[in-house]
Amino acid sequence: MLNFELSKFEREGYCIFDPEVNEQTLIKAKSSFDKIFNYCKELKYNYVRVYDDYSSEINLSGIEKIFNHEIIDQNLINLIQESKIIDTAKKILNDDDLVMTLSRYHVTKKFTHLGIWHRDGHPKKLHSVQMNIYLYDETGMEIIPKSHTRENFDHEKKIMGKYQFNDLPNQFPLSAKAGDVCAFNPSLIHRGKTLRDRAHLHFRF
Repeated sequence: MLNFELSKFEREGYCIFDPEVNEQTLIKAKSSFDKIFNYCKELKYNYVRVYDDYSSEINLSGIEKIFNHEIIDQNLINLIQESKIIDTAKKILNDDDLVMTLSRYHVTKKFTHLGIWHRDGHPKKLHSVQMNIYLYDETGMEIIPKSHTRENFDHEKKIMGKYQFNDLPNQFPLSAKAGDVCAFNPSLIHRGKTLRDRAHLHFRF
């Protein structure tokens, strides 16, 4: 059964749900991800992101193209299948013909991370959906609930244009458990913010 609240997604711009992933599937996926992370950290894989690289140790923050033959792993495929993200995306977009335009691991290890406020889509329009599958308990992304239904307020324009790391009124941190899925509208105002280790799979359909 798909434990997803479409009404909350439409109202708030996001919904976190538990797809009831098998515990062993999650354990194996974590183990496989650790191997992928270490492989990429040794710069053996070209499609990576490095944020705030102010140390002698590479601050690996993103691993692109999850399905690339160099890093694809059956344990992660099993997790994706059990997460029900395909069915959820079809339900949100009301379309059976999906195209995946982005796949990535978001990672934070040794250093904290604070991103800038942004939207990945235009408000009041829904042409795509973004989804996270969490490997660990995480309080990371901050959002402005319901901002997908409107244009930017004047104070948001000021901060997003000039003071991009400042706090915004009504900002709300999203908390998820390992195995949870977060589906969110790309036009929602959001930013990455984490003070501890994190790792999740990120997709856009």
